[in-house]
Amino acid sequence: MPTRATRLSFPNLSGRLAVAIVIVIGFGLTVWGGIWMSRVEDREALVAFDNASDIFFSRAQTRLSANSRLVQSLGSTRRQIGRMDATLLRSFLDDMAVRLDHPGFLALGYIERLLPTEAPALGARMKQEGYGDYLARPAPGAAESWMVSYAEPPEWRAGGVPGLDLGGDPAWQTLLAAARDSGALLGTSHVRPLLAGQNGQGFVFLYPVYRGGAKPETEFERRHHIAGYIFALFSAEDFMRHATANLPYGIAGRLLTNLSQRDNETVLYDSLPGSRRLSAAETRQEIVSVGGELWMLESAVTPAYRGAIDRDRSRFTVALGAALTLLVALVVWVFATRSAWAEEKATHTRSKLEESEERYLRALETTTDGLWERDLATGETTVSPRFEELLGHPVGSIAASGMDPNDLIHPADRLPLRKLVVEHLRRGEPYVAELRMRHTDGHFVWVRVRGRGIGEEGGRAQRLVGAITDISDLHAALDRFRDLSQMASDWFWEQDENYRFTHFSDSLGDMSDIRRAALGKTRWDYAVGCEVGAMAAHRATVEAHRPFRDFEYRVRADDGRWLWYSVNGKPRFDLKGRFIGYRGTARDITERKRLEAELRRHRDDLEELVRSQTADLVAAKEAAEQASLAKSEFLANMSHELRTPMHAILSFARLGHAKAVGAPPEKLREYFDRIQGSGSRLLEFVNNLLDSSKFESGKMAMEVRRVDARHVLREVALEVESLFEARGLQLRLLRPECDTWLRADPVRLAQVIRNLLSNALKFSPEGKTITVELAEAELPADAQASADVGVAALRITVADEGEGIPEAELEAVFDKFFQSSSTRTGAGGTGLGLAICRDIVLAHRGTIRARNRIEGGAAFDVILPR
Repeated sequence: MPTRATRLSFPNLSGRLAVAIVIVIGFGLTVWGGIWMSRVEDREALVAFDNASDIFFSRAQTRLSANSRLVQSLGSTRRQIGRMDATLLRSFLDDMAVRLDHPGFLALGYIERLLPTEAPALGARMKQEGYGDYLARPAPGAAESWMVSYAEPPEWRAGGVPGLDLGGDPAWQTLLAAARDSGALLGTSHVRPLLAGQNGQGFVFLYPVYRGGAKPETEFERRHHIAGYIFALFSAEDFMRHATANLPYGIAGRLLTNLSQRDNETVLYDSLPGSRRLSAAETRQEIVSVGGELWMLESAVTPAYRGAIDRDRSRFTVALGAALTLLVALVVWVFATRSAWAEEKATHTRSKLEESEERYLRALETTTDGLWERDLATGETTVSPRFEELLGHPVGSIAASGMDPNDLIHPADRLPLRKLVVEHLRRGEPYVAELRMRHTDGHFVWVRVRGRGIGEEGGRAQRLVGAITDISDLHAALDRFRDLSQMASDWFWEQDENYRFTHFSDSLGDMSDIRRAALGKTRWDYAVGCEVGAMAAHRATVEAHRPFRDFEYRVRADDGRWLWYSVNGKPRFDLKGRFIGYRGTARDITERKRLEAELRRHRDDLEELVRSQTADLVAAKEAAEQASLAKSEFLANMSHELRTPMHAILSFARLGHAKAVGAPPEKLREYFDRIQGSGSRLLEFVNNLLDSSKFESGKMAMEVRRVDARHVLREVALEVESLFEARGLQLRLLRPECDTWLRADPVRLAQVIRNLLSNALKFSPEGKTITVELAEAELPADAQASADVGVAALRITVADEGEGIPEAELEAVFDKFFQSSSTRTGAGGTGLGLAICRDIVLAHRGTIRARNRIEGGAAFDVILPR
């Protein structure tokens, strides 16, 4: 009895000290574990915030683009119809279901260019089209007005905006001028006074409309031909309310614009106004470019979102730690007050508790998404609720059904995973693998698996624990990049620090053998067909670690062909600034080089032709002098036609290259417009040379079918309408009094009409009229028909009011490279247009002739059989 009383007595100082140490350490670890788990929960909440922000950004950007396309669609419809009226606008709104597909939509309308004297007529027209309360209000003293004419839907018009002259607002004058000069869609937040009678912020998209339909090529022509603007007005609050509709509770959204103007940055919508003292991890921003303007989408975490974070795991950690601490303290207490038999039991219990705590801490180390644990002895696998959610299983369903999660792994991925596990158990290092697991709906989800063995006894692991992370979005992005790389006409390459090729991407074309042969070599090792000087200069650039563009060289293929490549490259450096190689793009330019060689060959052939003709006419001095003069004039014109656009292309290319970094986008766009115009002119000349060559060799293919000449004429007239307006000329199409159908190649027929109109345009003074007439005609019967019966035909006449053609040259104008004496005025061309017209007409078994009109000017008659 005394002995038992001693065992149950109050512990001595060492026992009390041991209990105190256990409590302090236990509660310290508990607090640390709770804080650590709380941070894990915070990180998971931020990951969920990032995912929700990505959805919000994608939805908002998609809707912004859709709103801009709405204006462009109406612009295309208006260009096709050629006019704007209330019926067209209302029909467009009904067909497009605008209110359903374009959240935030307020109004769609048309801003019309008017002179002040035209305002009353506009008001009368608008009332006739159903705008009974329309009142035109031009700004006083303005030279022209930009009047809001049409505006839908009807309820929006109650604000009194229709009839308002936006030209009286200086800010609107700047916006309208910017959209007019660029010829492209413009987005802006400057919507006053369009929002008269409306609350909140808004934004508007403007789309310029030009006379004649197509956008003029130069800024001067765009200013001259502007007819009006199509606009679409949107409420920023309604737009953002839809974009943030499905965001988790507590996440705020924000929309800003005018980012390119730092002093004029505009907040269109903000669901978290006031103080925004948030860390970088609690905000997400994305800048998108729509309608020539920069828009910033921003999402932020609010206190409500922080308060809604699930803290069950941290609370459980604290509770479990406190329980374990108290239990260990109780064991120490018992150990300090009981005898040796109790001490052994307490030691065993503490060992089990420490093992359990170690397992718990190790599991926490791998907790990122879905947790799993597998007993290597029994094969039993347990998974966390998050594991089941990733694969679409209800919580607890895998354990309840007795399903082995390994059975969900794709069959092709099981063997590689098994090898990784065996290697891990042998070497003891944690393993990571990417594999596919079957979702409940049948598709496979890409996951990243991390695992390690624990519970070693006698040198062997008893369990495997780990986690899985969903990486489906990462693999989808990789697949998109791989598909785009394979479909690109360019391909990608990489070199190491010794300039040896280490990688080529897949692309269209069969060049895999050439690329395989280049791996491990430098460019100067395998580019055997390049000039020594050019390759030496390229090598000096590369060894200086400078970027390069458009370096051209050739390689001989296995079949003996020379293949030309154009490459661009940029040096790569590591984080310490050390050079690690090059990467860049390449393109096959063999076809372009072939065309250039063919052009040079045609030029040489033409010069040889002129020389042979001159030699044949040596006997006749006067004829020889005339041929020599024709040759000189032709070479001068052809040299002008080749060198003028080529000089323009090279000059603006050099200018754009020199100013590519600092020049504004408008100036760069002007350079590219000039390059494109000169290239088109050069291409037209080359096409004429090739067409002439094809006719001479008899290889010009004709696709003859039944066509309406009147329809072909109208299409050509639309093409050249802007040229006539620029020259101050009028094109008059007489209404035909006969059937206009015939059998012909529509493309070549259009080419004949286009060349004749172009010829008439050159020789017509400003303010004159060019007339085109379709009429019945008759061709002489051929040898197989009756001598008394002619062939029914259609006559196409193009007449101008110029100075006419010298009578001695009426037949010669159809000769190749012939230059009329009229070309001395500067209106001449290459001398191929009329010659090609004659070849096309003769191929259709028709006739073409030139004549002078009694009232002045020249006329060309084309007669084609029906």
